[in-house]
Amino acid sequence: MKLPRLLLSLLVLATLPAQAAKTYSPGELKLMIPLGNYPAEGPVTRQETHKMSREECLARSDKLSKSASSVSPSVRLVDTPQLRSTKVWGGDGAMLINCPAAGGMELKRSSYR
Repeated sequence: MKLPRLLLSLLVLATLPAQAAKTYSPGELKLMIPLGNYPAEGPVTRQETHKMSREECLARSDKLSKSASSVSPSVRLVDTPQLRSTKVWGGDGAMLINCPAAGGMELKRSSYR
């Protein structure tokens, strides 16, 4: 009898971190972001770099933020000749898209706290 309880307890404990992550509905995010009320983010959980020209990065960044804007808010944080940086908020985390002058696309994903 104690073994099934122990297994059940371990199973519940193992799933707690996944359940503890904060999530937001698209409606909540669309109300929060324009008011400057940004969700608290944890550390970067995934980082990718893709080789491409700056022009291709800018086009892909625009396409991604436009396609996501129907569901989630996005904001262009920086737009200079050296760097374009766009942030897109989703239900379970945010993504930062960087297009540096040297080319390439940098994607950084972080979950909410």
